[in-house]
Amino acid sequence: MIDQIEFEKSEGRKILDAIIESGVSRLRPVGMAAATTALGMLPLLTDAFFIAMAVTIIFGLVFATEPFPLEKLSSSKTVSYW
Repeated sequence: MIDQIEFEKSEGRKILDAIIESGVSRLRPVGMAAATTALGMLPLLTDAFFIAMAVTIIFGLVFATEPFPLEKLSSSKTVSYW
C-alpha cells in the first residue's frame, strides 16, 4: 500500500488523492483473496470436527471485507471526495 501511495505521488497526485486511489486499487485484490479463502472453507462445513472453525473464518472474512461495494469504488468513475 505504501509503495502504491508513493507511486501515485510520483505521478503528481496530491497526498489525499494518492491515498484514496491506492486504497481503491488495493481493495479488489484484498476482496478477492478473502472471497477465495472463504469459499475454500466451504468443504469444511461438512466435517463435524472443523465446522466451528470454518464458520468462524468464513463469517469473519465476509463481514470484515465484503460489505464494501466494489463496483462503486471503481477508479474509472469520477468520485467526489468532499
